[in-house]
Amino acid sequence: MTDSAQDRIGQAPQRTRASWFATLSGPFAYRTFASIWVASLIGNLGGSVQTVSAAWLMTSMAPSPTMVSLVQTASTLPIALFALMSGVAADAWDRRSVMLVSQSLMFVVALCLTALATAGVMTPAWLLLCMFIGGCATAMFQPAWQSAVTEQVPVRELSAAIALDSFSLNFARTAGPALGGLIVASVSARAGFLLSSLSYAGLVVVLSRQIRGATTRKPAREPLMKMLAEGVRYCFQTPGIRGTLIRSSLFGFLGSPVWALLPLFAKTQFGGEARTYGVLLASFGAGAASGALGGAAFRTWLGRETLIRLCTLTFAAGVLLTAWSPVQAVAMLGLAIAGGSWVAVVSTYNLTIQTASPAWVAGRSLSLFHSCIVGGLAIGTYLWGIAATRSSINTAFAVSGLLMVASVVLAPWLPLPAQERVGRDVDSGASQP
Repeated sequence: MTDSAQDRIGQAPQRTRASWFATLSGPFAYRTFASIWVASLIGNLGGSVQTVSAAWLMTSMAPSPTMVSLVQTASTLPIALFALMSGVAADAWDRRSVMLVSQSLMFVVALCLTALATAGVMTPAWLLLCMFIGGCATAMFQPAWQSAVTEQVPVRELSAAIALDSFSLNFARTAGPALGGLIVASVSARAGFLLSSLSYAGLVVVLSRQIRGATTRKPAREPLMKMLAEGVRYCFQTPGIRGTLIRSSLFGFLGSPVWALLPLFAKTQFGGEARTYGVLLASFGAGAASGALGGAAFRTWLGRETLIRLCTLTFAAGVLLTAWSPVQAVAMLGLAIAGGSWVAVVSTYNLTIQTASPAWVAGRSLSLFHSCIVGGLAIGTYLWGIAATRSSINTAFAVSGLLMVASVVLAPWLPLPAQERVGRDVDSGASQP
C-alpha cells in the first residue's frame, strides 16, 4: 500500500467534513486547545516583536552583520542544544508545569530587556544573553506544547491542530516584524520589549488554569539520562522515524540560506534598508501562513510523501526565483512560494513524528525532531554564510535551491513511517468540548 493511500485511510474521518474551513475549525471545539491556541498566538506575536526590537537595538549598539546575525543565533541555538532534554522533561513531568515554567522564564526575560533598555544600560552582551535565555525557554516549551496537543484533541483532529499551530507561528512572522518595526520606529525598542512581556503574561495566566485540565502526570521513576538514552535509541532504531529525522535535518540545512542571508540580500540586491528587509520577510511569512492553513487539506488529498516531495521542489523553485529576481516584486513572489512550501514540509514532518511515536516517547521524539531541523539550520547558517562570503548571496541561494531539488531522490531510501501509533497510546476522547 502506498504512503498516499495509507494517509488517506488514516485521515478518513477528516474527509467526511463538509469543507476545508470545517476541517480547520474542528480543534476549536475543544476548549483547552482553543484557549491555549489564542494565548499562544498573542505570545508568538510578542516574541516576534521582541526579536525585531532586539535586532534593531543591536544595529544601534554594534552595527556589524556578525553582531546583528548573532541575535538570531542566540535565539535559535538553544533549541538545537537543549530541545532533547526538554523532551525528556515533557515525558517525565507534568507538561503543564514544564510549559508554565518556560513561559514564566520568557516573561522574566522580556521584563529584563525592558528594564535594561529603559535604564540605558543595555550592552550587546546583555542583549545576547537575554535572547539566549529566552531561546532556552522556547526550547523547553515547544516539545511539551506539541506533545500535549494529542491530549487536547482526538487523533482525527491532530493534522488540523498542527496546521493551526503552524499558522500561529507564521502569522506572527508575518505581522510581528511589521508591528515590531512600527513600534520601534514610532516609540522605541523598549516599547517592543514591554509589549512582549505583556503577551507572555497572558499566556502564563491561561497555561496556569487549563493546559491539561484535571489530568496530572506523575513524576518519572526512571533517571532522566536513562529516559534520554531510551528516547534516542527508539527514534534511531525505528526506520520510519529515523528517515524522517534525517530528511528534516537535511531540509533545514539546505533551506537555511533564506533565514540567514535575507537581511543582506535585501541590502545588496535592492539597496534597501530595514523597510525592504521587513517587506521581504513579510512576504515569506505570508506564504508560510498560507501554507500552514492549506497544509492539512493538501495532506489529505495528496498524502504526506507526495506533499513533501512536491513542496520540496516548490521551495527550491521559490529560492531560485528569489536568487535571480530582477525586481523586488519577483523576489517577494519567490519568497512567498518558499514560505508556503517550507511550512507545508516542516508541519508534515512534525505530524509524521507525532503520529508515529507512542505516547510514552512522544516528547522526546518531537524534541529530537526540533533538534535535527534547527541543528540543520544552525550549521547551514554558518556554512552558507561562508559560501556567500567567498562567492555571493545570489550564488548561495541558487546552489541551495539546486541541492534541494537533488535531495528529493533520497526519499525512497529514507521512507516515512508506514503506520500511525499515536492512536494506540492516547485516549481518543481528549479534552471534552
